[in-house]
Amino acid sequence: MFILYAARILVLAASSVVAFPRRSGGIQQNHHAPAPDVTSEFPYANSKGGLPGTNFGGWVVPAEGDEAHQWQAPQAGDITVNNLARYGFIARDGRTTFAELVSGAVNMWNMGYDQAVFLTTVEFSRNGDLESQRITIGAPDYTWSNSAGFGAHGAIEQDTSISREDKGISGDASTLSLEAYKFSSDICNRTSNDRTTFTKDIEWVPEDWWTRDAPYTLPLISVQIAKIYSAAPVPFGANAGRVNSFDIITGPGFTNGIPDDQSPEGLFCLLGNTILANDFGASGTGGVLGPPLDPVRRAWTAAKLGPIFQEAFPGCVLLNL
Repeated sequence: MFILYAARILVLAASSVVAFPRRSGGIQQNHHAPAPDVTSEFPYANSKGGLPGTNFGGWVVPAEGDEAHQWQAPQAGDITVNNLARYGFIARDGRTTFAELVSGAVNMWNMGYDQAVFLTTVEFSRNGDLESQRITIGAPDYTWSNSAGFGAHGAIEQDTSISREDKGISGDASTLSLEAYKFSSDICNRTSNDRTTFTKDIEWVPEDWWTRDAPYTLPLISVQIAKIYSAAPVPFGANAGRVNSFDIITGPGFTNGIPDDQSPEGLFCLLGNTILANDFGASGTGGVLGPPLDPVRRAWTAAKLGPIFQEAFPGCVLLNL
């Protein structure tokens, strides 16, 4: 749980811009159009079709003159729209694919290819349509894909958003919470020369915003996660479905809930195997990340994660490989 929490926080640091989902109306119509590819004139990372990019970093988003990737307001019928969709790096209506999500994150945020594949795979492993490689970034649309979408309840969930409320408490995990925003922005304002502002229903990247000079990769994230965890190691566990309950993980790789290997590679390798196994979670929870993967989804997930883990963490041995 903590590793996923740290990874989500560090994803925000990678982009330097909040790109949270925003629910927009119900499903009224489908004006779907796939995201346009990057071009030689406006290449960004030059990632196409979910493949690695060829450019290293340091470009403006959106590029001046690139009409295909300018900000657009959501339309009626859009499912959930975040900045990847509003700027057209994935389909603007929120109906997207595995390849679009990977290339979109790499091109817009200069997210490391390994990180983009990792995050997309984790979401698809529980909620994606593996046959069509399609998913929605919010509520399900079964005319688009046979999947529950990113908004599915009971799959991968942690109360870790720095700008949204817990759905079980507020009933709305999509709309930006002004109280949560103020708390987060106060921290940013105390630790940075930049000053954050909030305009209701408007989410976009800052003017003249540049990406990182180098992609934010899994090895870089793992170092940050290890630093955060080593500062205050606490047992891993999960709510067992009872109020105020917490069951400590006792499976392989843990001693009394504490990871045996707390090195950067060790923690991320443990995370990868937790995602694949997900059957040594706290007793009674059915797994740390939700229901255990069925054999088909587990094999698919292992095939996706295997190559990027072997390159990023050569000493890590993933299950099912």
